[in-house]
Amino acid sequence: MVLTNTTLNKKIRPAGYRSDAKFRQIKGTCLLSKIRTRCRVRNQNPRMTVCITMYNEDEKELKQTLEGVLHNYNCLKLDPTTNFSKDDFTIVLVCDGYDKITESFKEFARARHFLDEQSLVDRGFMFKDRDGKFRMKPIRDCFDDDVAEDDIPQNMCHVFQVSTWDFGMESDILKARRINFMFAIKHRNDGKINSHKWFF
Repeated sequence: MVLTNTTLNKKIRPAGYRSDAKFRQIKGTCLLSKIRTRCRVRNQNPRMTVCITMYNEDEKELKQTLEGVLHNYNCLKLDPTTNFSKDDFTIVLVCDGYDKITESFKEFARARHFLDEQSLVDRGFMFKDRDGKFRMKPIRDCFDDDVAEDDIPQNMCHVFQVSTWDFGMESDILKARRINFMFAIKHRNDGKINSHKWFF
């Protein structure tokens, strides 16, 4: 996803750019597309999406937040009058930049498959420094030299999607029921209000 370079900094393109700054569409095989397709088959839109924003919090704080969110999900799921399914519910965790994420959180996210820095390296958004640490490239460096400055976005959001029940909690709060979870990392820090803008 890319927040385009507009005066109000609010127009969102729903997939991203190639290195030549041309629009790239979301693949039909990604989790978001599959959720949409399954909802269309049922002739029903997803009913609830929860946005969690983070900056430099660790995995313990995420687990505490998720415990409350997932308790509410369980209540909806177990209530026979709601007819609540997995595709009615999605959690989106929006992170305000990569650099301030704690190492313990990165390890936690990698182990649960909602963070893969190597895929960002392979796509030209990230690099490894001399110490072997992953770093985001300056946005300008993600695009070809002949791309005009006006065509370069002000920010980008890299989204990892999983369907899982494993959040490393001591109690099996989900009772082995999967939920749709998306981890969105903004390419550069842009503030908490801006994180909510990406979500909406």
